[in-house]
Amino acid sequence: LASTSIWFGRHQGLYDFWFYITVFARYPRSIYSGSPTGEALRFAFTYILPILLVVTVPARVLLNKALEPSWLTVLAAVAATGGVIGSRWIFNWSLKSYRSASS
Repeated sequence: LASTSIWFGRHQGLYDFWFYITVFARYPRSIYSGSPTGEALRFAFTYILPILLVVTVPARVLLNKALEPSWLTVLAAVAATGGVIGSRWIFNWSLKSYRSASS
């Protein structure tokens, strides 16, 4: 997310976006069950932007709590690896567009 700030003039929008995303990550995945809006948020923040997956799964593993589907542990590792690879790619791509203030 920070790597994309090269293309934006103001960074306040990125900080606000990240703040609201982390608000959703403060609660366990199970809190979003039961309503259509909650299910949509749960799906989006588990599979599209896997913030709930990356936060909830390691916490449950450390507490020795069973995960609903056991394959979520593998999916969390894949999401974390994909996040690292994706962020490195965006960072390197954004460096090609970078121009210093003095040039």
